Formats: sequence, structure tokens, C-alpha cells
Amino acid sequence: MLDSLAAGGKSKDSLISSMKYKGYSDKTIDKAINKIKIDYYEQALYVACYLRYTEKTNGNDYSKQEARKLVRERGFSKKETDYAIKVVYDEMKDNYD
Repeated sequence: MLDSLAAGGKSKDSLISSMKYKGYSDKTIDKAINKIKIDYYEQALYVACYLRYTEKTNGNDYSKQEARKLVRERGFSKKETDYAIKVVYDEMKDNYD
């Protein structure tokens, strides 16, 4: 289960989906989710950084709005997404330009 987090960029919803796919029971999933402390803001930030990096290296050219949509599609809350996009596209802008 923790190997899923090692790759980074997991929202709570995507982590639960991964665990269900791997056959964990709802009871085990609830216990695990409540026991381990995961900073989902940090996980969302990982995704936003990845999108911004690939934008610059692979020419994907994600706009801020497209990146926001892609982060949300990975199951992050609006607050988690807004935080990640603000940090990467506004505060860290000079690191990617």
C-alpha cells in the first residue's frame, strides 16, 4: 500500500481506489487511511510540479487552468488543488520560466 505513495501524487480518493483494486477490505482501507498521516496538499503539489515540469520539457504547454483541471481529475479537493497551482504557477513561476 505505501508503495503507491512512494511514486507521489496520490489523492485520498486515488489511494482508496488503488487499495480497493488491490483487494483490501473497506475496513482495512478505513483503518489505514486514518492511521497513516498523508499531506494531501503536498501530494497535489507533487502533481502540479510534475505537470509544470513536463510542460517545459516535453512541450505539453498546459495552461494554469488546464493544470488545475488535471490536478482535480486526480481526485484532489479544490483547496488542495488551489494551493498546488498557486505555489507552482504563481510563487515558483521563475523556477520554470
